[in-house]
Amino acid sequence: MQSKAISIWIEPELADDPTACILAGFSQVVTNFGSADVVVARLGAPIPPTCHIVIRMATTSSETEVRQAIATNAAALVHAGMNRNAIAAVWQAALAGLFPIPRGVAHQLSRRLAEPPLDLEVSNVEAVILTGLVAGRTMTDISADIGYSGRHTRRLARALQQRLAVSGRNQTIAAAIRWGIVTAESTASERAPLNSGTPRDNPAFPDT
Repeated sequence: MQSKAISIWIEPELADDPTACILAGFSQVVTNFGSADVVVARLGAPIPPTCHIVIRMATTSSETEVRQAIATNAAALVHAGMNRNAIAAVWQAALAGLFPIPRGVAHQLSRRLAEPPLDLEVSNVEAVILTGLVAGRTMTDISADIGYSGRHTRRLARALQQRLAVSGRNQTIAAAIRWGIVTAESTASERAPLNSGTPRDNPAFPDT
């Protein structure tokens, strides 16, 4: 276990929480937020911007909660009912800079990446969007290709993202190629030149 030199601040609402109490036993509890090495707070509870190691607390560790914790730059997620050994493992991982993911959630994510969604039929417009993304075209260019406004094109792209169960431009491109919706070879002639100044990592649409 880590040295008591590590200090921890626990959100007052969690003072009597059994899981928080176990975490408190791994370190030295302090009442001054700014002097803590580790901060423990509920998932969704506002805390000041910090460079601390933040451990979030939730009722479960489902994929939704894990994603929310990652989105808030948390170092780890713990939930009610975890035993001491599991909490200790999360603690050690967080201090080592690793975000531990529950086995069940990791299994779900791995299956999602390995198995294509059932609904793989795409319209002609959706095919143009995916082909443009793989070719490295900007959303402005793709909007012009299909004759829609940029806002509507992004709306279509987000809908595709949901159907493919992915997040963001890079994952959408990877899924489109992995599942044969678009082939990299078919877009070679449309690919933007490397010296064109087009930002190839420019997000096609928000991750939310």
